[in-house]
Amino acid sequence: MGISLLINKKDWPGLARLANISDSQFSGLLNALTKAPYFSNAKALSAHLNTSLKSERIDGLDELVLLLDNLYHLREFAGVKPDRFLNDLSQEIQDTSFAEIQNESANKANLQNRLAKVFSIPALRIIAKADRLQRDGERLYCEAKILSDIRPVFDADPSAHPIGAVVSHTLKLAFHGTEHTDFHVVLDTDDLEGLKTVIERALAKDKTLREIMKEAKLENLGV
Repeated sequence: MGISLLINKKDWPGLARLANISDSQFSGLLNALTKAPYFSNAKALSAHLNTSLKSERIDGLDELVLLLDNLYHLREFAGVKPDRFLNDLSQEIQDTSFAEIQNESANKANLQNRLAKVFSIPALRIIAKADRLQRDGERLYCEAKILSDIRPVFDADPSAHPIGAVVSHTLKLAFHGTEHTDFHVVLDTDDLEGLKTVIERALAKDKTLREIMKEAKLENLGV
């Protein structure tokens, strides 16, 4: 199965914009992208381009960069060869019902030609590769919550006033695997302190590793 079914609908306006900008604007964009240094995210790359392309203003530049970043990420995480990805993407363009592209056959050919050229940009390729490496694993963290409550302790007669109570905490971890999932872990005060120690230790190691990267003159391409 190709990757075409995975392309997000929100990317189609960006694809139409890529097809419709002038040849001089596209050449300027391609040249600026090719010469761009490595950044850790598309937002930083877009800010750089907004500065370097002042003489050739492109409306919706941020949208175009985000589109290309999304496509590079899609290709990287799909794990398919560039030619296969481009063929699947071209087929999706031919089959699309998005009006701004569907109604202009010339736009489709122009878009396919331009996409073939923009899929050799080092800065975008490295952003996508770095993101995949940082997130490579069976499960990807999404968010966490800790729900705290007081649980009464009853004696044999549940209708009688509780004898006492305990404080309990439930850690809810949400993650992405084959689908969005979450699980719950019950913690007491000692567990919270232990978890805090583990996280503080991980943050200290994170700081040390980033300092090592600076000393080794390695660009930080992650979060």
